[in-house]
Amino acid sequence: MSDIDLLPPNVKMDSDLNLKIRVRMLAQVILDLVEECGATDCKDSIKKGIIDRAIINGLTLSYIDSKKIIRAEITFQIDWDKLELKAKANDKITIIDGLDINKFLAQQLDPRLCAELSRFVARLNEKYDIVTVESSYSYQQQFLEDKDIFYETMKYMNHCLQKSKESDLSDMNYELKVAFNGLDNYLNIIIKK
Repeated sequence: MSDIDLLPPNVKMDSDLNLKIRVRMLAQVILDLVEECGATDCKDSIKKGIIDRAIINGLTLSYIDSKKIIRAEITFQIDWDKLELKAKANDKITIIDGLDINKFLAQQLDPRLCAELSRFVARLNEKYDIVTVESSYSYQQQFLEDKDIFYETMKYMNHCLQKSKESDLSDMNYELKVAFNGLDNYLNIIIKK
C-alpha cells in the first residue's frame, strides 16, 4: 500500500511534475522493498533524503547474525541523472496509469524481482541466525565534498557515522546487480552474499 502521496492515475504532467511523481514513486518502491527485506527504520530517511531533497544515492541493508557478523548486503542505488533525464524525455505522459496506489507499487512494477528478494531474505534467515537488519546510506557527491556540508546533511537526515562491523567475505560467493524494471532502470539493486 502506498505510504507516499501520489497523484491520481490520469493526471497529465509537465516535466517538473513528472519528475516529482517519479521521485515519489521511487521513494515508495524503495520503501516497499526495504520493508519486504526486513528493514523497519528507513521511512524517515527515505522521505527526507529522496522526496524532500535528493540526498541519498544508495541505501544498504546489512544482515547481521547473532555473532555480529554481516552475512549479506542488499544495496539500492539511485541514478538521479537518469531519473531526471527520463522525467524530461517523457514529458506529458501518464507514468502511473494502471497502477493501484492502494497496493504495493514495487510488487506491481516488478513482481519477479520482489519475489526473488523475498526468497533471498527467507533463505538467508534460514541459513544464518540473522538477528538484525541495519540500514546505512550513501549520499550524492555534492554532500560529501565539504566537511561542514556533510555533517549538516547527516544532522538533517538524523544519521550518524557507523562503526564498521566484521563481514564474513569468505562466505560471500556472489554479487548480483539488477535493474528494477518498473522505473526505467534508474533504481539498481545489488545483492552480495
